[in-house]
Amino acid sequence: MRHVVLVLALCALAAGVASSQDAALGIPNQKSPNALGDGDIRATIDWRYWDGGNDTFSFLGEYGLTDRLDIGVAYVTFDNAGEPPIAGALRASDLSGPAVWVKYVGREVEGNSWGWTVVPGVEFLDMEGTNTAIGASAGDQETVFTLEVPIGIPDGDILWLVNPKLAAFPDTAPVRGPVGVQLPATIDSFGTIVGLGLGVIAPISENEKWTVYGDVTPILAGDNSIDDSTNGLAVQLPFTAGVRRQLGWGAESSLDVFVTNCAGATTATSLIAAPDRSVGWGVRASATW
Repeated sequence: MRHVVLVLALCALAAGVASSQDAALGIPNQKSPNALGDGDIRATIDWRYWDGGNDTFSFLGEYGLTDRLDIGVAYVTFDNAGEPPIAGALRASDLSGPAVWVKYVGREVEGNSWGWTVVPGVEFLDMEGTNTAIGASAGDQETVFTLEVPIGIPDGDILWLVNPKLAAFPDTAPVRGPVGVQLPATIDSFGTIVGLGLGVIAPISENEKWTVYGDVTPILAGDNSIDDSTNGLAVQLPFTAGVRRQLGWGAESSLDVFVTNCAGATTATSLIAAPDRSVGWGVRASATW
């Protein structure tokens, strides 16, 4: 946590003026406060590598219907099989599925003017966790409704982000296991997770080619992780810290390198903190035409 606070402080001290492209891109775990623009298309690939050789892969595509209205689709897959034991039992867990959302810009971030956006969405996630010691698994295919309200606040050299967000996970998950093993019918699931994303973006070069950013999302309701000693639900603080390089190449393209404990790049998966207090390395490539 101290490292994340330090990154936020360094971002706040960086020189330059946050670009409109950064306002439109946002950062890996917080959606942007601005729209793409009428007819624009953005494609993003997001890869996160965790200890134990596991990873998360996300593909995101967005299209600008008007200057104030975007639609987006994504697919995410998260696998953490083979991680260190939880409560003494090895696990094999995965989460995958598509997501769709709509973004409406109520007020655009422009110059020194703040702006806000509403982003309702839905994710169709196949979630399953298996206790390999007894062969029992919990989880199902779930429809998870999501909402983000990204707010961008320019402040001289930097752009502050405030992003209330929620993901309505089920309260319980069905349990399945081998014949003859006595198991409960359900176990507790995350429930509705409510978080408050707080972030900052700041360039560190005069030509705005290099940008640093950081964010944290305090959890206000629900559970968002697994306790590695009890195998029960837990609350952990999602965070990200990274650097971005604007590339050009005939399009508004960029490459990010970051550290995070957020499981994935969609609204729902960005609220989930990886089990075992894992921190992963991420690479993110994005291009807008």
